[in-house]
Parts: sequence; structure tokens; C-alpha cells
Amino acid sequence: MGKLIGIILILFSLISKAQSPIDKALVFWQEMNNQEIELEEFTNNLQFYLEHPLNVNNLTLEQIQNFPLINLKQFLIIQHFKQKNGDYFSIQEFYLLPQFSKLYVEILAPFISFTPSIEKEKLRLYFLSRIIIKPENTKGFLKSDSSGYLGSKLHLYNRFQIKSKSQRGFISWEKDKGEISFIGNTYKYGYQRNVKGIIKQINLGSFSAHIGEGLIHSNNFIIGKTNPIESFQAITAPIKINSGASEYNFENGIAVMSRYKSISNTSFYSRKIINGEIENGAIKSIKSDGLYNTYSQLEKKNIGAISTYGALTQFKCNKTIIGYNFTFKSFSSEYKPPDTYYNKNYGLDAYNLNQSLNYKFLSNKWLLRGELAIDKELNKASNHFFSFSPDDDFNILINMRSFSSKYKSYQSSTFSETSRVQNEKGVYFAAEWNLPSLKLYSSIDFFSHQTPKYLVHLPSQGKEFTLFGNWRINDSTSLKLFYKIEQKEEDDNSLILDKLTGRTSQHLYAYFKIRLTENLRFISRFDFTTYQKKSEVYKGQAAYFDFIYRKKKHQFASRLAWINTENWQTRIYAYEYDMLYNFSIPAYYDESFRYYINYSFKPTSKVQFWIKYGRTIFPQKTTIGSGLEELEGSYKSELKTQVRVRF
Repeated sequence: MGKLIGIILILFSLISKAQSPIDKALVFWQEMNNQEIELEEFTNNLQFYLEHPLNVNNLTLEQIQNFPLINLKQFLIIQHFKQKNGDYFSIQEFYLLPQFSKLYVEILAPFISFTPSIEKEKLRLYFLSRIIIKPENTKGFLKSDSSGYLGSKLHLYNRFQIKSKSQRGFISWEKDKGEISFIGNTYKYGYQRNVKGIIKQINLGSFSAHIGEGLIHSNNFIIGKTNPIESFQAITAPIKINSGASEYNFENGIAVMSRYKSISNTSFYSRKIINGEIENGAIKSIKSDGLYNTYSQLEKKNIGAISTYGALTQFKCNKTIIGYNFTFKSFSSEYKPPDTYYNKNYGLDAYNLNQSLNYKFLSNKWLLRGELAIDKELNKASNHFFSFSPDDDFNILINMRSFSSKYKSYQSSTFSETSRVQNEKGVYFAAEWNLPSLKLYSSIDFFSHQTPKYLVHLPSQGKEFTLFGNWRINDSTSLKLFYKIEQKEEDDNSLILDKLTGRTSQHLYAYFKIRLTENLRFISRFDFTTYQKKSEVYKGQAAYFDFIYRKKKHQFASRLAWINTENWQTRIYAYEYDMLYNFSIPAYYDESFRYYINYSFKPTSKVQFWIKYGRTIFPQKTTIGSGLEELEGSYKSELKTQVRVRF
């Protein structure tokens, strides 16, 4: 859903004694981040550090690459205080650090320690099983011929994990709805071992790789344009185990990370099966949704493979890091997508080489980082960031990016307006003010596209402005106001391709939350959207109301939502509180109502159960969806169950 996903909604409450440390951290993280984040990986990492706290007196840059609660700027503040005053002895000293609020320190406390761990290498085993079913029969399940769905309506997911202080591993199996069990399903495994000596980390099986700013390769989620400046100061691990449910965006092979004095190196090899369509010996399309529930979908499996060799070599001197990177990718066949106006420069040869230089210049008040990349034809791409904090209450960020319209890369992702690292130039400014009870954020982005892109047959340009404020009224009540306006150019209509016209999208929402009792929270949000192209104006509205109840062994969340949008362009995305590791951000659209209830029960410290039921009602409709997903009736529903056991 990329850039179209709206703002993540904060579904949890203010901190309470009944919440677990991970719940509290998730609340805090979502308040700091306004767009979608890697929530599954976030909770996975925090679970590890809850059991194996991070020793802040021996903190290194490599360690915070995997620790989601400390960014680069905060790391430098921690190190600067330690150099002046010696080792930390208790969490009380963190309250003295600049830009470490009382709330942030309380969130951080359960995941850090101040003395070296003397625990033995204890291996823990976890098992998670999830079942999702949509009770209503769509057309794909009603067809009796070979064109319908092949398997049952059940969506099944099972994962075994092992964790200790120095190693992690997993095996998972997923069957999507309509698939036949064990046919067309996804199997993943991965193992990560941290070792001492020159070699620091070894990965086997499934892992994520991130190079520089993502211009030549990245399997990571990329921070969006409406996130606070602190989010841009995070340091990302070049290699980390990928135990999530993603069926496409990961690497499969071996990776080794090493360091000798000031020089570090990461090398990896990955070979992945390509699913999609092949035509005249060339790959026509690559399938990434992981669905293989019809005969025609099964025919798209295993049409080829891609091998990736990658290496990152970095030199660190004081607060300066310089790196050289490359990826060599070999396709089993040339990649030739349909020859449309927006795919002119998107095909890839059977062999592709990308190289880049990345840099970081660090200080307590500012950070300069970026990457310059070329492909094998010497087409260029670059992305640069400068953040500056003159004092504890004010931050600014500037981004400059330039991607040639002919630059070619595969499996790359970076901060940008579109999903491709290609055909874009942009300048982004952001400023942030932190006052005692009020946080203000404002940003503006100017971007242009040198050649045609999807729905735009000519060079085009646009801009986006965002403003929001978080007001903490008192210890139990807060209010957030958010506004975004985006202006772009598109084809005038489908018959006139030599003329562009402007279109404007706006989104305004008010978000209110209050703690009613120690264990009960109430949350409400009201959204308004508009979409205007020429003289046509469409509007959208939505409102929802949440009640969340938490005690030590029980957690309950419910929502009632009303939606009224006039077309798909005015849809509203809303984050829904879900089961652990299973996060949903559905689109609210048309004239509809939605409700859900979500209940979790933890009878012992080693076992936890979840169940969630939701239904969306379209009063004016007699059918919902299209194709094999067409459903007779005016409502659709979903039931989810999950169990997690620690041995």
C-alpha cells in the first residue's frame, strides 16, 4: 500500500501498571511514528531484549542497529555522558540526559541493564499458531469448475522459534485462503548467530539486507514523509534475521558480518525463486503477493530464479563512517515487463551490477548521511539527509534526492515519493518543536518526475505539506490534530495524453484519547478527506470509537466505526489493534459501518491466547468485491485465533 497508506492510528492508551513493557513501548513508538512501521519485527526484537537486556555501559553502534528504541542521536548523547562521568549505575542517571523525557526513560528501562550479563546461554523455544477464516463464501469458493479456488477458506500460519542471548532461529509455514495444504504454500527458515572475534554475525536461510540508504538494495521498511525527525536518525542493521510472515521481501542464503579494528565488512549471497509470468524466454512479470489458490496462479510458480551477491565495506574514524557497497544480481532470464509508457526504463538484463558510496558524519547536534549510487550503465541515483538540533526542543531535517530516469536497480527501496528508485528529484524540509505539553511538526516536500510515470504521460511535478500537533492536556488526556495537502499532476483524461491537469488531495483528522480508569481507555478519531481534479470534488468522512480494557491476564479492545467516502481516492486507512505479530491496516471506504472485538487471555507466563472478530457492513450494496472475491450480500466478516507458547 506504500505511500497511500494513511496515518497509523494509536490504538493503545497511556501508560498503566497493567500493561506489559512491550505494550508500553508499542504505544510510545506509534505515537512517535505516524505512518506504518515494521511492527512485527519491532515486537520480535523487543521480546528478545526483554529477556536479554542491553548493557548501556558497553553500548556500540552495531548493537543499536538491532535495538529499536535508541537512535543514533540518542546513542551519541549516552556515549557523551559516559565519557564525561564514567559508567552508569542506575536508570536514575538517564533522567539527567538531554532529550530523554521521563516517559521515554520509563519505556526504555525494562530493556536495558547497567552491569554485564552473567546469565548462561539458555535456549528458549517458542511456538505460534494462527488461524484466520472469512465465514462468507466468495465466488471463488462457490465455483465447481477448475477456475475456482482450490483449497479451503482457512488461512493457517505456524512458526517455531529458538532464542538465546547469542542466537535466533525459526521455521515457519503459511497457507493462504484458497490454497491447497502443502501445495503453493510458503516455507521459511532462518538462523542468526552472534560470535566473538573478527567474525561478528552469521546468518543462514531467511534474512533482510539493507545497504546504505537503500539505493542499490533494501528489504527494510522505509520511513515515510510524515514521521518525526527522530525516526530519520535510526541506524539500521545491514543484515538481520527475517522471521516475519512476508512471502517475498526477504533474502534466502548466507550472510557474514565481520570487523577488524576500524574496518567492517558484510557479505551475503542469496538465491530466491521467482514467481510470475514468462513470455518468449523472458520474465514478463514478478508475482509478490504469495497467493497460489487457483490453477492459473500455480502456473506462475517457479518460473525462474535470481541470485544476489552483495558486499558492504565500511571504515569508521571517530564520528565519520565511509562505505563502499556493491550488488551483483543474476536473473535466470532477462526481465522484460510490458512495453508501456511507464515501463520504458524498468526492464533488467540477466546480469546487473550496482555500486554505491555511503557516508555518515556524526555529532551531538547534527547528522549528515547519504548515498551515491550507479548502475552498470553509469546512470546515477543519490539521497542525502541533514538533521540539526540547535537545542533540546527544536529539530530540523533537509533531504535532497535525485534518481535518474534511466537508473536501474532491483529490490531497492529508499525515502522517496514513489516506490521506485527511478525518475525522481525532490527536496524535503521538516521542523519539529518539543514543548512541555505540546509537540509540533511541519514538513514540505517538492518533487518532480523527468519522464512519464503511471497515469502521467508527460514530465510532472508536485508538492506535499504536512502539519500536526500533539497536545498532552493532562496525565490521562491527549489530543492530536493532523493536516496534509498533496498536489500532483496527472493526465487530463484517458483520451488527451498531451496535457496534464492538477489534482489535490487533503486529509484532516482529530484524535482524542482519555484514560477513564486505571484499566479502561477510550479513543476516538474523526477523519475528513477531499479529492479534487478539475471541477470534480469528492469527499470522505470517517469516525471511530475504541474502548480498551487491560489487566494482567486479560486484554480487550473493541471498535465501532462509521465511514462515508464518495470514491476510492477518498478512502481512509485505519490501524486496528490485532493479535501479536499480526497487524492490520484496512482501507475504510464507501458508505459502511465496521466493528470488531479483540480479546487476549494469558493463563500462565508461558501461554497466551487471542481471538478477534470483525465485520464491515455496506447498507447500500447487494454484492461486495469483484472477480473470485465477489461476495453476495451486504457485509463481510473475519475471525482470527492465535496461540503462543513458550517452552
